[in-house]
Amino acid sequence: MVDSLVSEESRLYIFKKPILCHICSHDIFLPIETFTDVEKPGIQVTFVHNTAICQQCGFVIQFGDPSYYDNENDIYRWALDQQFINEQPTTEAREPFIDADTIAKYERCIYLSLQILIKHDESPQTMLNLYDNAEYLAIANYFDASYEQTYSQLITRDCLGLLLRKLMDKNIADSGELIKVLQHDDNMHLESFLKALIMK
Repeated sequence: MVDSLVSEESRLYIFKKPILCHICSHDIFLPIETFTDVEKPGIQVTFVHNTAICQQCGFVIQFGDPSYYDNENDIYRWALDQQFINEQPTTEAREPFIDADTIAKYERCIYLSLQILIKHDESPQTMLNLYDNAEYLAIANYFDASYEQTYSQLITRDCLGLLLRKLMDKNIADSGELIKVLQHDDNMHLESFLKALIMK
C-alpha cells in the first residue's frame, strides 16, 4: 500500500479492488494529483484529488484517498495501492475480484446490449450468432481485434465495456446519460437504462 501515487502508467487499487474505466473497462491509468482551492478567492488552502487518466480511451476518474485509522485494531488502514505495468503483479493483485453475482449482472447487460445492437446493426445475423453462442472471448474479439485478455473473471466485464462503447459509437445510447449511469457503478441502473433503449 502507498500513501501517494506515482505518475506512471499503472494499475490502481483501493482496498485491493482495482479501479476500472467507466467507459471501456480497461485498468491501466496514468495517475496525477490535482488541487482545488478550498475557498475562492483563494486563501491558498487546497484540497488534493487523485486523478486517473485511462490509457485506453482517455476518460478521467477523480477519487480521494479513503485510508483511515482503525481505532479498534490500533492500526492505520492504507487504501491506495499501485502496480506499475512493467512490474509483475503481486499475488494479491492476481486474485479473482469479481463475484458470481456481479458476473451474472454483467451477463444480463451483455444480452441486453446485444439485443439493442441486433435492432440497429447492418449485419444482424452476426449479432444473432454472438447472442446465441454467448462466447464472451469471441464477442470481445469481434468488437476489438486487439483484445487479448484470457483471464475468465475479466472477460464478461470487458465484453460489456466493448458493447457499451459500441452503443455510444453508433449513437444508439446517449454518451452523457450512459456515463452518468456508469458513474453510479450500479448494474441495476445500467440494466434499466438498457431495457429502456430496447423499448425505443
